[in-house]
Order: sequence, then structure tokens, then C-alpha cells
Amino acid sequence: MGRSQTEPGVAQMVERVVWDHEAAGSKPVTRTKKAVFTAKSRRDHLSAALIPSCVMREIMKLILFQIHFCGMSMKDYSKKILIYSPFRTLRKLFSLKNCSLNQVKTASDLVSRIKQSEGDQIRSVSGEFGVSCLSLPNVYIEHKGYLFGLKHDKSLSEIISQFNKALVIFHIFIVPGGASREHHGYKFIVHSDESIHKYSPHVHVEKSGISTRYSLVDFKRYPNDKYSTEHIRDEKKVIIPYLKENHKWFIEKWNLSMMGYIPPVETLEGQQICRES
Repeated sequence: MGRSQTEPGVAQMVERVVWDHEAAGSKPVTRTKKAVFTAKSRRDHLSAALIPSCVMREIMKLILFQIHFCGMSMKDYSKKILIYSPFRTLRKLFSLKNCSLNQVKTASDLVSRIKQSEGDQIRSVSGEFGVSCLSLPNVYIEHKGYLFGLKHDKSLSEIISQFNKALVIFHIFIVPGGASREHHGYKFIVHSDESIHKYSPHVHVEKSGISTRYSLVDFKRYPNDKYSTEHIRDEKKVIIPYLKENHKWFIEKWNLSMMGYIPPVETLEGQQICRES
């Protein structure tokens, strides 16, 4: 995505590719050189200062797309995300404005763009399996340290607007061999896909293969749901206190689910379980 011809002199943030070996989670690449101001950079800075703030806000809306290559590891991606720590990460940075100028308007358009431009590099690390992972169902959007999936394709401008961030981070995890973790504790799952309860905020509390719904309005268990003896035993001391303590976060996840995102599955410890976990 090249420099826009309609905005000469503006130091735009354009598409970049950065390969990190032994990547440490989602930390940005460390800068090792100090900025050097030349006559041209000063002109660019002056030109940028003359641009209306509304136009500058559009220019500075950025998308960082990270593709992580993971194998068996003693470390996790982060304390919250239970996926093996990547041994290599490909990072690509885009500006929303340049995406629009190049007809890359939706999340699936962006994935297709990356597959086209970086397919050979990805193939060299993880073969055809890695390339096959570049699809919309495998895309996550990072929010508050957790990963949200997409129920359906969305425009990039809508995603940036709904998360209300100048920089939105996308992730795809390539894990050859698939997931290998097991979790036997409680899982807290938020989704608004059931038509009968679509407008009644609730959480699915799952353990030992049994899922029971609890209201996010009054924290009561749905009377017609199946439940285990563990649910009854832990309801007052564990489940309901956890729901009350994290009520604001659960409501935020419910609202994002209503907007077309897939909230993370969490444990009592606040850790996220993914397909790749």
C-alpha cells in the first residue's frame, strides 16, 4: 500500500512487515535507533500540523495484524491467554486510510491481502497448513488482554469504531498438531445466539460437560437448565460471587456478542481457553 497521492508531504504510517524470532507475546518491536529529524522530516511534520484534526484522526487509525507460529512450549502466550508461546511472529501494520484506498475494506479482505503478500513466507515456516489457517474463523481481535473472534465478516472501519481504539490488534495463531490442553474447572461462556434468550443477558457456567445459565440481571440460575451437584455446592460461595465481582466485564462481553463478536471462554482464574489452547 503506497503513499497516497492526495496527501503529499504527510508522513503516513504505511504497511510494514516485521519478523520476530522468539517473540514475547504481543509486545511491540523494540526501537534501537533514535529518531533523526532531517529537513524533509521537518517539512512532513509541518505539513501534518496543518492538516485538520478530523483528517489526521482518520490517517492515524491503525491495524496491527500478528500471525504467531506456535509449537510445544513451557510458556503461554500471556498470563490470560492459554496458547503456547510463539517461536516466531509476523507483524504487519496497516493504516485504515491506505486499506480503504487499496479496496481492503473488510476483515476478510485484509486476511486475503496477507495471504497473497506473505503466503510464501508463511509456507516456508509452517507449510500449507499455515496458509490454510489464514481464514476469518481463525481471526482474533485483542481487547483488554483477551481475544475476541468474529461471528461474521465486518468492515475494518466498523471494528475500529466499535472498539473505540486508534490501534486495533488482530491475531492468528498457527499451532501444528492442534490443541493439547485440558481444563476441568469452571468455564464462563458468554454468547447471545439463542433466540429465546437473546435480549436477556446471561452467562453459561460449564463444568464436567454440564452447562447451566445464570442471569446477569439478578444472578439467579435458570430453573429449567440441567445442573450438577458441583453447581449446587459452589453456587453461593464461588459462582455467584464471581459473577457479581466481574459483572461489568461480563456485560461488556455480552454487548460485544450482540455486535457480532465471539467473547472469550474464561476460567475462574481469569484465563482464556481458545480452540488453539
